[in-house]
Amino acid sequence: MIYLKIIVFITVFSLSMLANSLQSVDVWTYYQNPPFVVSSENNHGLTYKFFCYLNIKYKDKMEFNVHFIPKRRINYYLSKGEAGVVPWVSPLFFNDKNMDHYLWSQSIIDDQQDIISLATNKVTYSNKHALTGLLVGAIIGHRYIVIDDLVENKLMFRKNFRNEEIVLNVLLNNRVDFITLPRSTIQFYIKSLKLEEKLYISPKPLQAYSRRLLITPNLKSVHQFFIKILPELIESPTWFFIEEQHAAFDKNVKLSKEHLSEEEATYIKACEPL
Repeated sequence: MIYLKIIVFITVFSLSMLANSLQSVDVWTYYQNPPFVVSSENNHGLTYKFFCYLNIKYKDKMEFNVHFIPKRRINYYLSKGEAGVVPWVSPLFFNDKNMDHYLWSQSIIDDQQDIISLATNKVTYSNKHALTGLLVGAIIGHRYIVIDDLVENKLMFRKNFRNEEIVLNVLLNNRVDFITLPRSTIQFYIKSLKLEEKLYISPKPLQAYSRRLLITPNLKSVHQFFIKILPELIESPTWFFIEEQHAAFDKNVKLSKEHLSEEEATYIKACEPL
C-alpha cells in the first residue's frame, strides 16, 4: 500500500513538474494585413502558421497565445512593463534603434517601405523633393519618415484610410498620386490581384528594415528560446513553407513537401489554413 502511494505521488509530482515547465506567452500583434494575416476566418497567414508551428513542435516548452490588438494598446502594455512578444517589427518602430530597451531576436524577414504609383503616372522617389506637392494615400495612425515632415510643413498632402486594401483601391482608382506599403504586403497583392502591369514601384524605397521579434525584458527565457531555435529554423526548408506567402515573391526557391522530414511535414500540414 505504501509502495502504491509512493508511485502515485511520483506520477502526480512528475505531471505537475511537466505542466509547470510549459511557459505560456502572450503575443501581441497589430498586423492584420497580408502576408501576416491573409484571412482571419480560416487562420490563413504567416502569423497563424508561425506560432501554430511553434506550439506544436515545442508543445512541452512554450505555448504562444496570439492577440490581435491596436498598436497604441501594445505601447500601453509595454509602458506598464507587461510581458509579451511583438512579432514582425523593427527596432525603428519602437524607438529602440540601439536595441537596448527591449530584447530582440535576430533578423527574420528583410523588408522595405515601397513608394507605389500607377504605371500611367509614375512617382520615382530619389529624395524628399520628388514627393513635394503630391497627395499620398496612407494608413490611419501610421507614421512615415520623410512624408510626415513634408506633410507637417505643408509641402505635400496626406489622405488617411482604414487599411492597406482600401489604400490600394484608392490608388487604382487614381484618387491619390502614390501610396506607401511594405514590400511584403504589396507583392502579395500584386501576385494575387495580377497587378504587375498596373503598378510602378520606385527603385529606391522610402525605408529599408529587418523584421524581428520584440521580446519584453521580463521574458529572458523566451528570448533565449528564440536565440536557440531561429538560426536553424530560418535556414531550413520548413521555414519556406511557414513563410511561403512572403517567400514566393522574394526567393527563387523551388521546394516541395518532399524536402521536409516526415515529422516536419506533419507539423506544417497541421498548420495549414482551416
